Amino acid sequence: MRTSAFVPMGPHYPNGVVKKVVRKGTEPKVSTRITFFSHNPTDELEFHRARAGAAILNDHLRETLRELLGGTYGASAFVSNMAPLPGYTTGAIAFGSSPENVDKLVAASMEEVKKLIEQGPSAADVQKQQEVERRELEVGIKQNAYWTSSLQTLDSYGWDPRRIAKRRERIDLLNPANIQETFKKYFPLDHYSLISLLPQAASAGAAKPDAKPGAATKGKLGAP
Repeated sequence: MRTSAFVPMGPHYPNGVVKKVVRKGTEPKVSTRITFFSHNPTDELEFHRARAGAAILNDHLRETLRELLGGTYGASAFVSNMAPLPGYTTGAIAFGSSPENVDKLVAASMEEVKKLIEQGPSAADVQKQQEVERRELEVGIKQNAYWTSSLQTLDSYGWDPRRIAKRRERIDLLNPANIQETFKKYFPLDHYSLISLLPQAASAGAAKPDAKPGAATKGKLGAP
């Protein structure tokens, strides 16, 4: 029997597009995060597709930012939510770089998101992701931690625990079209924040990160 209940206070997302620069420290390194805000309900099948899409974006970013541009210390993309509070999901991109590379890396990151929204992932992208998830599942189902974590997650969302056994089915259902649709919902180009932590001594030119895809509007960054 439950002895407590979640109270849906709700976070406060910024309006439109917000860009902020924070200056701290002296090390010539910048940490940048682009966070995309969505109020879409958290559906089990759709959230799985959104996380698969973020994994594909992660691969694209590593190739583009690190290998092609050679200007990042590491890049990642992921999707998270405010579970068990429904309707508050974020997609995010994070990377570290030298101050002079911030602008071009932000622009390249946003271009990758735009491509996935407009064109979707390739069949090869999806096949690779399916293979990764199948291998993870094959290992996971043999471990107690996998079952404990899955049961905790489903309990938080109020989903049927019997759905754990359907993960292979969800993996098989992934395709370029449904992943593209989740990108449109969870990586909106008109609702995101761009935050960069720069050193105090950074050049003025690196202090204004620019992400051109999507019309920028002003808003105040809220707090949960």
